[in-house]
Amino acid sequence: MKPSTISLRRRQLMIAGVAAPAALFATHCSAAGNTLVAELTATASGGAEKVLVSGRILGAHGKALAGALVEALHGATNEGIGVNTDADGRFMFTTVAPTGSTGLPRPVRYRVSHEGHQTPVTQLEAAQLQRDPAGTWRGTFGLTLA
Repeated sequence: MKPSTISLRRRQLMIAGVAAPAALFATHCSAAGNTLVAELTATASGGAEKVLVSGRILGAHGKALAGALVEALHGATNEGIGVNTDADGRFMFTTVAPTGSTGLPRPVRYRVSHEGHQTPVTQLEAAQLQRDPAGTWRGTFGLTLA
């Protein structure tokens, strides 16, 4: 029998129910989506890293928050791409982060909103990202939106 080529982290995500293709959850949340795609493509060709971000959002009572919008923000205009959480409050998206002078991706800026509640813009620092065996940077976060 052939040994498994699935990483331990991917197995954990599959068991947790969040290891699905990002395209399954992804939606453009900006009217300037085509401009954003062009910006990301240009960034990718000029020293950038692909970053897969996943996690879970809970409501004030600790229950899964379905339908919350999680946005990855790019540029000074804070335009971004976003995904909605599923029935279990889970999300996953892929974004591109420019490479800093250290060779690590720059922080990934994000915000979460749901029914009038919104977090301030927050970021995943390079120290919070890990590179998987395939070379993709991965970051995970969870929060409770009150």
